[in-house]
Amino acid sequence: MDLRICCPFKVLSSCLSERRSASHKRQRGQEAKDMLSNSAPKPSTLLSWTTNLNTQHSALIHIHNIHLPPSINIHMKQRLFSLVILTAFTFSSCDTLQQVAGSLNEPTNAEIASGLKQALEIGVSEGADFLSKRDGYFKSEYKILLPDNVQQVTDKLKVIPGFSDAENILLERINRAAEDAASSAKPIFVNAIKEMTFSDALNILMGPDNSATNYLHDKTSTPLYNEFLPIINNSLNKFNVLEYWRDAVTAYNKLPFVEKANPNLSGYVTAMALEGMYGMVEKKERQIRTDISSRTTDLLKKVFAKQDDKG
Repeated sequence: MDLRICCPFKVLSSCLSERRSASHKRQRGQEAKDMLSNSAPKPSTLLSWTTNLNTQHSALIHIHNIHLPPSINIHMKQRLFSLVILTAFTFSSCDTLQQVAGSLNEPTNAEIASGLKQALEIGVSEGADFLSKRDGYFKSEYKILLPDNVQQVTDKLKVIPGFSDAENILLERINRAAEDAASSAKPIFVNAIKEMTFSDALNILMGPDNSATNYLHDKTSTPLYNEFLPIINNSLNKFNVLEYWRDAVTAYNKLPFVEKANPNLSGYVTAMALEGMYGMVEKKERQIRTDISSRTTDLLKKVFAKQDDKG
């Protein structure tokens, strides 16, 4: 073919090809811009995401305001925005997961009530075991002393044959009787705790270190006294306390110029023996609240961890 004829056609073909190529580039560029405008977040939206990030990631807050060099093409910009979005969602998801995990570890009201009861039951069990041993009352801080009206009788009897040592005899015998009855107190206390309901378990948990014991005392002291009294009476008779006391009172009332007396020794010993039990329970509650190693069950660990930061 004649070269003079072919050249114009080649030139024309080359020009058309360049125009088509330029048109395609413009079309691809417009499509990329459209894709970016559709996929990239609006500044206000991105700001709302990034402002939720932790302070250590604050450098990302204004990433959408960065003016990138022209050399970075539209695809790189799109990838950058995608990375920012992914980072925002990642940190937000981490915070959300931490919140969810924390809420799952929060004890329910039912768990708090059960945890408080479990702490009280442990206190009763350990208290009864301690107080029921020899000298559990007699040589401990829970030693039962003679009341003033009984002390008044024994003081006068020191000059009466057979009752000169009445004070020491009565003092030891009432404590031995209390020790003897202490083991029988355990099931009575445990049953009372199981039947007890907490009107506001959370406030008791977050209250002073003896809140649960005080609540137990307020709710159970009267019924427990009534149940424990016959047990104490049996133990007092076992150690010949009541008979000895009747003889001592009879001798006292025969003295001239004294006011007749007949103190209720059984009721007094019952009340004081119960106070010793409540004291042991309170001591255990304080220990569980303040000493993490004393929380020997998963329930105690979960419940009392909540009150650790009550300040």
